[in-house]
Amino acid sequence: MQRWIVAIVIWAATAVTISAQTLVIPVSANADRVNQTKLRTDLQVKTQGDAAAPFTIELLETGADNSEPTTMDRSIAAGESLRLGNVLETGFGFAGTSELRITATDGGIPATSRTHNDDPDDTYGRPYPPLPKGTFRVGPAVLQSMYAPEFTAYSASHRLEVEAN
Repeated sequence: MQRWIVAIVIWAATAVTISAQTLVIPVSANADRVNQTKLRTDLQVKTQGDAAAPFTIELLETGADNSEPTTMDRSIAAGESLRLGNVLETGFGFAGTSELRITATDGGIPATSRTHNDDPDDTYGRPYPPLPKGTFRVGPAVLQSMYAPEFTAYSASHRLEVEAN
C-alpha cells in the first residue's frame, strides 16, 4: 500500500472585519417545542484588559422587521464576566427565536452563548460561537500530491458577509 502525503498551500486566507466591536450570535431561543422541549439560550460576556466594558445587546427577532430592534444596555467591571441565563426572557421578556447582536461601546468584548433544552432531569445543548460582523475573504488554495505532482487541485476565492438584519 502506498502512502500519500498531501501538501496544502494556502496562498491567502485572511479575514477582514469591518468592525471588531460587533458580534452576532446566530442562534438564540426561548421557545417551547414538541415533546416538552424547552429551548433556552444563555449568554456570557467578559471584559478584556483593565477597563470596564459597556455594551449593547440587540434582539433581532426571527421573521420580523429589525430596523429598530429592542435593546439592552449593560456594563461589566474590569476583569469580570457576566452570565445571562435564558437571555431572551430575563433580558427582553421575549418568547421565540432570534439572533443577538452585541456591540461594545468602547473596545472589544469576548462573548459566547449556549442554546440548550431546559429539562429538570438533564440538559442537552450546544454552544454557538459569535460571528464578528464584517466581510471575510478566503483566497485560493492549491492541493498537490508530493509524490504525484501532476495531480493538482485548485480552489477559488470566496467572500462571506456577516450582517445582522
